[in-house]
Amino acid sequence: MYYKTHLKLNKTKTALANHYQVDRATLNKWLKLFCSDIFYDEKLLSKRRKFTNSEVEKIKAILGEQPLSFRKADLVELAETDYKTIRESIDKFPNIYGISKLEYQQLSKFPPKVGQHILRCLS
Repeated sequence: MYYKTHLKLNKTKTALANHYQVDRATLNKWLKLFCSDIFYDEKLLSKRRKFTNSEVEKIKAILGEQPLSFRKADLVELAETDYKTIRESIDKFPNIYGISKLEYQQLSKFPPKVGQHILRCLS
């Protein structure tokens, strides 16, 4: 509950990054890759420091509410598989996994909803 309240009161990129326990660079990648419906212009997005309540709600709906991110090593361990299997599965079935090979390669950490979805698909 603390995170939700804290996030609504403090709508900066830093607060949002802290909520997900990632740095701002990772958050910027997530926003660019997964929230393009909300932020059409990448250059303007990179310069933005604050978000409206509406934008924060949309971001949380897309990335997930939980202050949790998944590293590739977490996915491997939790799915009891290896990196190659995950990479090949995403390459063959990007529509099922909801992430492209390029997006997978660009990220070292995944948003809560994306990581959970990848795990569901692998099981």
